[in-house]
Amino acid sequence: LSAGSLLLGEAQVLSGNPPWDAASLRILVLRLSPFPDVARSSPHLFLQAALRQALPEALVDLAFASTRHDRALLEGRGLAPEFGVLSGRPIGDFDVLMASNSFLLELLNLRPLLARAGIPPTALARASGQRPWPLILLGGSNAGAAYSLFEDPFSGKGDCLAEAVFFGEGEA
Repeated sequence: LSAGSLLLGEAQVLSGNPPWDAASLRILVLRLSPFPDVARSSPHLFLQAALRQALPEALVDLAFASTRHDRALLEGRGLAPEFGVLSGRPIGDFDVLMASNSFLLELLNLRPLLARAGIPPTALARASGQRPWPLILLGGSNAGAAYSLFEDPFSGKGDCLAEAVFFGEGEA
């Protein structure tokens, strides 16, 4: 893969996770950009560390949107294009996806990323599905501008891509 070091370097940060089957909750911190684009960024590492401290019995993993090259390579081998870098599990296997949205254009990656994973794109579709789908929580510096994800607050019609949106800067 184009970021082969990711699987070794980032996995070291994730030590302390319980085994998959023993985890009380499986949380995936999902960056909506490919790793090379956010390698110098740290919000995903901050969030992973905060979750690890608050939920020691949870498995907390990281994932990044795949590059076009990596997506073709992985899909050509029948593998999920987005997966937890430590667990190797596809994003649809997790209980919670905490999507980190840093800027507006990155938000456009969420719907196709869910489609590639076979996850219904809206909260209503996930809630009425045949299986338990991950809850999608959206946060990040662009979360305040993610109004395109919400149903119409005046009519109550429509649907949302995320079940919840987190606004804030990591206050206690």
